[in-house]
Amino acid sequence: VNSPIQILQLGEVELTSRFAQKMQDNNIAVKPIFTPTIQKGKERLRLCLHSFNSTEEINQLIVLLKEHNE
Repeated sequence: VNSPIQILQLGEVELTSRFAQKMQDNNIAVKPIFTPTIQKGKERLRLCLHSFNSTEEINQLIVLLKEHNE
């Protein structure tokens, strides 16, 4: 999707909460989205990428996403 707003669908409340906290602890602004805003089982994180994000911030995001997928 060609938008600064991206989602990372995790699908579990606890997993979404934990990962959101980990991202926020690493100074990455994310917004966890839960029911009733979205359907149960489709919990997700909302990320906004901007032209003013530094390379360091983007690299930190990549590291955290890779850790999550391991």
